[in-house]
Amino acid sequence: MLKDPLVSVIIPSINPQKSLNLLNSLTTSTYDNLEVIIIFDYVKNIPDINDSIKSKFKYFNMIINDKPLLKSCSVNKGIRIAKGKYILVIDEDNIVLEDSIQNLLLFMESHPEVGCAQPIVYTIDGFLQHYGGFWNSRFGTIERPNLYNSKDFVYVDLVTDCILIRKTLIDKIGFFSPEIPWGDNDADFALRTKKEGYKCAVVLTSKVLHDKKIDRINYKNAYDILHSKVIIQKKHFNKNYSFYIFLVVLVTYYGIYIPLKQREFKNILKYLKASISGVIDGFKGKYNIKLIRDDYIYK
Repeated sequence: MLKDPLVSVIIPSINPQKSLNLLNSLTTSTYDNLEVIIIFDYVKNIPDINDSIKSKFKYFNMIINDKPLLKSCSVNKGIRIAKGKYILVIDEDNIVLEDSIQNLLLFMESHPEVGCAQPIVYTIDGFLQHYGGFWNSRFGTIERPNLYNSKDFVYVDLVTDCILIRKTLIDKIGFFSPEIPWGDNDADFALRTKKEGYKCAVVLTSKVLHDKKIDRINYKNAYDILHSKVIIQKKHFNKNYSFYIFLVVLVTYYGIYIPLKQREFKNILKYLKASISGVIDGFKGKYNIKLIRDDYIYK
């Protein structure tokens, strides 16, 4: 490995407390040649990040968006000013362990065929949550890899949550896609990585913790999930027409089954409208920010 290549850590944030928890965990990293770029995306109460935290990093930058740009565009703002050989894009609701970055970096330096890689993601209470996946183009669903026969890593189609990326890859394929502003923007990036001829991987020797187990889906999640699925199918698997038939099942699942399962009987119409809107906006290549961020005051 080259001597301590600079890693630029990019954190898109809408929840100051969660981002502070992540920053504190980064200060304990055994790999300390870090540039931290945190982007507060229309956050009303910007936290005061004290010098004792900032001094732990080689460089520290803070960007404040005065209107919501959402995740992809916020990450792209960070990438534009990043100095590192590697870019680590990490969601603010994660906690890194002491060796998380070190082990990811060691893997990337010894595997030039890999363009981006993620650690295994556990919840705080030990539930295995995110470990890459494969996009099923027939149904627009994600299939999980088999980790049990793997030693140190496994190749996948998709990475998420915490992604170490070669800066040279971004120079070739470009930034995160603004038309997928929130969920599955990392899936789109990974699929573009593979089209460029690189591989994506999950590094089993690296772990991070996610601060919660996602056990409920709200109507905004339903919109975002279906919106991103339609765009990814159009963009990467447009000739697989079975997906467009299966969309009826997906709309029924997120628009009717989910609120029934969660006993939100009064909100079924809201879920159904959001699901249908996600599909329509996905085909149109646009998005409704009110169905992603409802805290923005429009004038």
